Amino acid sequence: MNIAAQAKVARTTVFLPQRVFLLRGNHESKYCTSVYGFEKEVLAKYGVKGKHVYRKCLGCFEGLPLASIIAGNVYTTHGGLFRSLPITPSKRSKGKKNQRIILNSQTKPLRLGSLEELSKARRSVLDPPWEGLNLIPGDVLWSDPTMKSGLSPTTKRGIGLLFGPDCTEAFLKKFQLKLIIRSHEGPDARDKRPGLGGMDEGYTIDHVVPSGKLITLFSAPDYPQF
Repeated sequence: MNIAAQAKVARTTVFLPQRVFLLRGNHESKYCTSVYGFEKEVLAKYGVKGKHVYRKCLGCFEGLPLASIIAGNVYTTHGGLFRSLPITPSKRSKGKKNQRIILNSQTKPLRLGSLEELSKARRSVLDPPWEGLNLIPGDVLWSDPTMKSGLSPTTKRGIGLLFGPDCTEAFLKKFQLKLIIRSHEGPDARDKRPGLGGMDEGYTIDHVVPSGKLITLFSAPDYPQF
């Protein structure tokens, strides 16, 4: 289990000792576990059974929820907000069976997705694609807030979105929420993002809008930059 996941478990155990709820992060993927050392750690610890244990871990990651709603007021996820995938009727027929989803990830303008779309997204995709039908999981796991208005692709990451305070306000207002809590940015990442608060205290309040707030929480005590 990576450091961020350990911190999530520790916090939840203190406040809800009988229950632990885990959401999926961007590191719960085949790519990140291979690149950042989790796979090698499992193979080293479990020897000949290492490959089997690693595959089982990947299977668990596939089942983790992408987001949650707490008490009808708080949207929680690892990355952030997500786009809507526009559906257009096929020329062959006007029936629902022949509707198609536009696959181009650069479709303009981008629009915020709905909770209904999120509930239908395939969370079993281990490595969310940069385009296609499964863009929503990639957005949820990799998106970041910005102080610039609008919704736009994240060119530096190559996956996910940047969303401004206007998007936070629209999302909160539409779904009658008061707060968004997300993670995904440690102090090293925040140092490269002008306009947003640093992560030295483990959290930042990034957006304050009429309907509520957006908070980034990154309280992993053993993270190198802490």
